[in-house]
Amino acid sequence: MAQKKTFQDRGDLAKRSRYHQAEMDIVSLKPGESFGDLKPCYVIFICTFDPFADGKYCYTFENRCIETGKPLGDQVTKIFLNTKGKDSDGVSQALIHFLHYVEESTDSYANETKDETIIKIHDKISRMKADRNLEVKYMTIAEYMEDEMAELRTEILEEGREEGGEAMLTLITRMMADGIENPVERLLADEAYRKEMLDKYNLTL
Repeated sequence: MAQKKTFQDRGDLAKRSRYHQAEMDIVSLKPGESFGDLKPCYVIFICTFDPFADGKYCYTFENRCIETGKPLGDQVTKIFLNTKGKDSDGVSQALIHFLHYVEESTDSYANETKDETIIKIHDKISRMKADRNLEVKYMTIAEYMEDEMAELRTEILEEGREEGGEAMLTLITRMMADGIENPVERLLADEAYRKEMLDKYNLTL
């Protein structure tokens, strides 16, 4: 399981990573499952600033014993990617190209890299931008979430399902955080799917 986010510097990045790890663990373990069923967890941040001021493109953290240096073995990895990196030691050129592309998503940069992956990403983004039907994809996450929440709240009230409304709002928020786009219509129309998703995220109406 992995969660990726892009962040500006607010001085609380370490605690944000702690929060997102906890959030992922809560929704990934179903009732009755043992702790051994927890999957490896990767929390990945893409930062447009250097979060630790050491010039690295990539900072990787895992829990280790202070006294011996041995890893805890909880299979939790937190990775902070830095678009402002300078030190390329131990970092693939492909990752460097990608991080620079985050900063400069232009035709000229994509072509200059001669990196097939970057060129494909840029081509797809360019085609999506040209499609007016995909305009929602270029809203900010906050705007998108706000619109989805408003739509969901309206539909719940219209269909008389006020009881359990907050659980549904929580469900749609978590689904969108996991990259599931536009889940509202199917959740409301498909009872079996709604139950499946509620069970997956340990929620009840």
